[in-house]
Amino acid sequence: MSYQVLARKWRPKAFGEVIGQQHVLQALINALNNNRLHHAYLFSGTRGVGKTTLARIFAKSLNCDKGITSEPCGTCGACVAIDEGRFVDLIEVDAASRTKVEDTRELLENVQYAPSQGRFKVYLIDEVHMLSNHSFNALLKTLEEPPEHVKFLLATTDPHKLPVTVLSRCLQLNLMNMTPAHIVSHLNDILAKEAVSFTPESLWQIARAADGSMRDALSLTDQAIAYTDGALTDALITAMLGGIDRGQILSLLHCLSDRNAAGLLAEIEQLSRFSPDFHHMLTELLTTLHRVAIAQIAPDALENDFGDRDVIVAIAQKNTAEDIQLFYQIGMLARKDLPYAPDARSGFEMALLRMMVFSPEATVGDLPPMPPTQAVDGSTSTMPTPRQASQELSGGAQPTQPEPQTVPVDEQKSIAVVAPTNLDAGEIIGNPAAAMTQTVVAEQKAVTEDTALLSSPSRESVPEVSASVANTIDIQPAGQGQPAPEISAVDLPPWDVVPANPVPSIATQPAEVATPDIVPAYSEMPEASEAAEAAEAAETTSTPSPAFLSSETQVSPEIATPAETIPQPLVNEDIGNQEAINAAPFRLDKSQWASQFWTIGLDGMTESIFGNACLEGFDAGCLSLLVDQDYEALFSESHSDKLQQRLQPLVMDLNRVSVRFGAPNQETPFMLRARVKEEQRVSAVSILKADPFVQQLEQSFGARLDEGSVKPRLH
Repeated sequence: MSYQVLARKWRPKAFGEVIGQQHVLQALINALNNNRLHHAYLFSGTRGVGKTTLARIFAKSLNCDKGITSEPCGTCGACVAIDEGRFVDLIEVDAASRTKVEDTRELLENVQYAPSQGRFKVYLIDEVHMLSNHSFNALLKTLEEPPEHVKFLLATTDPHKLPVTVLSRCLQLNLMNMTPAHIVSHLNDILAKEAVSFTPESLWQIARAADGSMRDALSLTDQAIAYTDGALTDALITAMLGGIDRGQILSLLHCLSDRNAAGLLAEIEQLSRFSPDFHHMLTELLTTLHRVAIAQIAPDALENDFGDRDVIVAIAQKNTAEDIQLFYQIGMLARKDLPYAPDARSGFEMALLRMMVFSPEATVGDLPPMPPTQAVDGSTSTMPTPRQASQELSGGAQPTQPEPQTVPVDEQKSIAVVAPTNLDAGEIIGNPAAAMTQTVVAEQKAVTEDTALLSSPSRESVPEVSASVANTIDIQPAGQGQPAPEISAVDLPPWDVVPANPVPSIATQPAEVATPDIVPAYSEMPEASEAAEAAEAAETTSTPSPAFLSSETQVSPEIATPAETIPQPLVNEDIGNQEAINAAPFRLDKSQWASQFWTIGLDGMTESIFGNACLEGFDAGCLSLLVDQDYEALFSESHSDKLQQRLQPLVMDLNRVSVRFGAPNQETPFMLRARVKEEQRVSAVSILKADPFVQQLEQSFGARLDEGSVKPRLH
């Protein structure tokens, strides 16, 4: 007798022999025991999970000589014939090879005939999703109302390709993938009966390679028995599958845990001699990291699938949870980038090196120290670490710059800016709130400049700059008599450089202007009248300083337009001040109609109609309106009634609203609103064009104001 493969030899012949799929077994067993049988069943799932096997067992349960039962005897003529594949009333159809509608019609021609031997005529259609659309259409009517002696058992690996009309006529049973534990348990029983020696690790490798398919696992077991000559070991199965030894993966993790770069590269070199699949190696590494993370978070949930539980726990204890999560994330990203690496090995090496050097607490002992960097003056210095740099920025270490010296960041909080460069004495006295704002801005600006100086290179070799550029910003620590070291403006951006002839600061004001060094408290500020007089005097005597411009690009006098010459927006009092309109008494006057209309409170189509009307007169309780003739088709008496209802609380003697259509001879409310909006837009454009900053942008960068984007807001 010829050899029979394990997948066929050990195919389950009863529901009790099926591995897994308990949710499907329970449905079928209960249906058979209670005689609640559907006329069509659809078994869906991936390859090798038991679709055809369950269909054949179900066919035996329907045609067993002992009756319809969930436990067929397996010895009667029907059971034996079904197991041997020669039962006449079990018609197995391969839909992949019989996709034409003619094949389906030929199959359905015999449906009406009674079964020859069994109790039911069972049609088992495998890979049913391969049928054509015409075949499905030919099958629909019979599938919905077949004869009582016919049962349809459909099997598919892709139920999404089936029409919904077919799915709705079937009882769908979804089979799940086999878990590695179920596969190992089943292989353990089969190999024990076959008298084949094996190791548990070898079975776990086969189970993982099967990827949820029991038939694939049995086929791999057949191959393993032939390859190992009946002695399955972990090393031989690894060689057969073309994989790598898990011990080597664990060695890589030990090197990562010890931050041993030389050992890590040596392990990769040894692995590369066997031309491994580095993508598969990275996958195995991620799988192991996943188990290490489980060992850190929930040690009791870690299974000893490969007999390496103790090693996994040891690696988990060497690393922090943050390190393992970082390793896993880097590995996941490396899998995506591996095809773009120059070669697979270099991509794999870089992934592991990133895991090593990017660890938060990594101290790679075997890596050489960073070489010293060459400074501008010829001296050598060492590149600071990120942590040292952050300490320097926070005031933890004083930078060693030759000249000029900088102020530590911790002391910058107590620095008071004595002379803001863009406000003179008159403006500070007249507008103390603006002075306080300028003080805070200048103080923050000084902190930013000092922070930039911390990381700037040595400036000994920088040539001298002109006096107009080398102006310094005078800062004085609060509470100390000696001034702080000056800060050079060499590295300041052009818009932060102080002009060559700045506006005199408070410290350089004449003696008759008595101004304290620090802005007075709110309680010490001058009275409103005095402040207003001082502000008015400052406006007439002082010229604003464009502090945002460099000394090389000063604004010409005609660009720096004084504040009093900037045109203000034109605001129509009637429509611009809604509160004033609401407070004013309502008057039915031709000149007031356009502005008073908005207090009536109309909406919708009524507002659109009468917003385009002008007042002709009000006589003897009758209000006469001339509406734009374009709105005649939209007008109805209900609009007049609504207007009269809204006007009666405002006009006591109003009795009737008369409407006629024509061309308005006066400004309508909508015309007034459009005119005011356009005036405000034009005024806003003129203000923007006269703004010194906008003019500087236009001159320096060739910018142009997009007038169409200016949208003033109605008040």
